[in-house]
Amino acid sequence: MKHTVSCIVKNQRGVIAKVSEAFAATGINIESLAVAETENLEVSRATIVISGDEDTVAEAERQCEALDVVVRIEDLASAEFYARELMLVKVRVSEDTIPSIMQAAELFQARVIGMGDLTMTIELAGEHRALDGFLKMIRPMGIVALARSGMIAVSASDGEAGESDS
Repeated sequence: MKHTVSCIVKNQRGVIAKVSEAFAATGINIESLAVAETENLEVSRATIVISGDEDTVAEAERQCEALDVVVRIEDLASAEFYARELMLVKVRVSEDTIPSIMQAAELFQARVIGMGDLTMTIELAGEHRALDGFLKMIRPMGIVALARSGMIAVSASDGEAGESDS
């Protein structure tokens, strides 16, 4: 089962390596990892997507909580949450394909951020499935380059547990 874990960590050197190792030590593969500073510059939010059974994931979370660099950890699977991913995709263009690419971009609310003689670069933010759907539509035109941020997520509740910790 997939789990999306939100982990508030101290901004210190090596913190991501320590958190990653806690998951690796239990045999869990990290499918997506996105980390950046929060509104509090002393901490960052790591959004980690993993797959594993409940017991293994719970053990990995306990190991993370025990780390001195982890302020708070929350498995978002137990609550509603908002999740998005950012994707930049460079696709081959020709006079014939531009209308189809623009139609796909409009359908998925993507933005053209760059145009060359042979390629167009498109930015799309949304749910994982939407990004995959967009790729399915434009793949026949020829994808030249693709970069995805990995998922970022926050709880849908009005507050966060342990807010005073950060």
